[in-house]
Amino acid sequence: MRNSEQIRSLTKAADNGCAESAFEAFKELRKYKDSVDAIRESIFYLRKSAYGGHAEAQFYYSEYLKRSQSAKLMEQSIEWLKKAADSGYPKAMYYLGCFYKDGFRVRKNRKSAIKWLTLASAYGHVMAKNVLDALREEGDRSSAGTLHHRFDSLANAWHEVEQWSRFSNNERPHQSLGYAAPSAHPALTL
Repeated sequence: MRNSEQIRSLTKAADNGCAESAFEAFKELRKYKDSVDAIRESIFYLRKSAYGGHAEAQFYYSEYLKRSQSAKLMEQSIEWLKKAADSGYPKAMYYLGCFYKDGFRVRKNRKSAIKWLTLASAYGHVMAKNVLDALREEGDRSSAGTLHHRFDSLANAWHEVEQWSRFSNNERPHQSLGYAAPSAHPALTL
């Protein structure tokens, strides 16, 4: 059963321009997934909060838009993600950094990836720090010539491959695991 009085109070404040109340109304209304009207109303207040400058709402509105198959809405999704990141929301910074790193929905850009991952990391986002460390190490390896290395011997080549394999399987964040290292993923640990 809905807490009608609380929702009424939040929506009234939201209708008077309070972005925080609009976001709280969204969170309350989305609990009622069995009601189509509540879902529509929750999205209305999410959008209202995002337009009101609420960083977390901007992030969630971006997530809502990205589910669309429309190219126009996908572009808008990235714009809302950028707004959330610019507003200081660490999770948006992390996502944006990963998108730039991988070239997902944006043009691949290492400098932008490092910028957003560094900011997210500075806000305490642990996954951002892991991805940033891996990105920097990847840069160090490629600039040091590791990727185009001529090995002294077959044993030396096997040693390098084993080191990379250990790093990749135990420490390197993987996109398919939500940018976690396989060793940190509960389903992959014994």
